[in-house]
Amino acid sequence: MVNPSLYGGDESARAFTMWLGKGGKTIGCYNTNCPGFVYTQNSIVLDQVFDTKHGHTYKGFSVKQDEQGNWWLGVGDAFDPVGYWPKELFSDLWKGADYIEIGGQVYTGENYRKWPQMGTGGEFNPNEKTIASIFQILFINHRYLPIIPGEDGALVEAHQELCYLMKDNSFKAGTLYSFQYNKGYSFQYTGSGGKSNQCRG
Repeated sequence: MVNPSLYGGDESARAFTMWLGKGGKTIGCYNTNCPGFVYTQNSIVLDQVFDTKHGHTYKGFSVKQDEQGNWWLGVGDAFDPVGYWPKELFSDLWKGADYIEIGGQVYTGENYRKWPQMGTGGEFNPNEKTIASIFQILFINHRYLPIIPGEDGALVEAHQELCYLMKDNSFKAGTLYSFQYNKGYSFQYTGSGGKSNQCRG
């Protein structure tokens, strides 16, 4: 996420979480800007800054529900828990999720006339080192079976396409830390930003 209005004009790309409770209308916030998310370790910062100029940053994030109905955030292949959103925050999500959104986000308040760039702002290319990418996306259904979004119906879209773009980049070979891997279901996102009236068209 890039959100200069939230970080005093800082346009750095950051990891972020956001939650909306009670139907998404009354309560919620980014990260820990309000009571809600419960840290169980402090080695991971929810809004850590990504290095978009030197090499690339790889982070594997997972979200899963425990037997009590709480939603946990973990990192890495072994799911190292960072913390959780208590089930009491939500009216229906304790029953499970039926809709998932994954992607990047930029936002500016009304006082900002220029919209920030997304990711590195560069053109699409197959190299994850030079463009923002999310890959190997899957989710686990109620039968604990892995589901790949591209095989089960998924929509890749960008809002304000005059300044921001997304591209489906699924099921292609790639290289990460000199190792070959399959990207699985994946996409890239980028955008140079610009004046708000130009981005809106």
